[in-house]
Amino acid sequence: MTKIETSVGAKSPPVGDGTATRPVVVFLHGRGSDERSAAMFATVFEGATLLAPRGMLPEGGGYAWFRNHSPGVADPSSLQDCVDFLVNWTDVHAPPPDPNLWLCGYSNGAAAAGALLLSKPELYRGAILISGPIVSERPWPVARLRDLSILMIYGEDDLVIPRHLLTASATYLTDASGARASILTAPGGHDISQSSLIAARKWFAKEVESSRHAALESPPSWEIAQC
Repeated sequence: MTKIETSVGAKSPPVGDGTATRPVVVFLHGRGSDERSAAMFATVFEGATLLAPRGMLPEGGGYAWFRNHSPGVADPSSLQDCVDFLVNWTDVHAPPPDPNLWLCGYSNGAAAAGALLLSKPELYRGAILISGPIVSERPWPVARLRDLSILMIYGEDDLVIPRHLLTASATYLTDASGARASILTAPGGHDISQSSLIAARKWFAKEVESSRHAALESPPSWEIAQC
């Protein structure tokens, strides 16, 4: 069973045996929601520690991570405040270096996760971005996300986020970013559909298994090769 920690109760995850550490996923909720929405991802990240902070800004009966000028267009100062807050929060609840740290975000949370990836790519193994574009100021840097594993999912009929922002983000992830990116368009609109959850679960399980095999096949750092 996945363990879910809130922004109040989150604790540092246990350290593994050095060969394949337990995955830690930081989930960032959507605008107008809160950390409790992480519960629907419990089966997606089975076997992982799921950390769920609360957005910085009260909004719509819930919280948001940063202010927008318009749908999918971030206020740069507010977005930077969000990135700084989340980097500090993660330093406390999943202290670096953690070789198995992941991000997952929905909508406003996905945009915040994308900004985190571009700001501190060295902290993460990868991310799942659902129904949210990359909103950091352009031009987005070439090869900035090299070797990170990223799954981007958005609805075929999403009427909230302008389609050109979603497709531009998808193009960057698959081309210039350097990431190992997969893009999935799912039935539905601006929501977290069951098909999206199933796809995310399969993708994450495959990525974790690949990481485990890579860790087991790598020789210990102290091993001395024969001359």
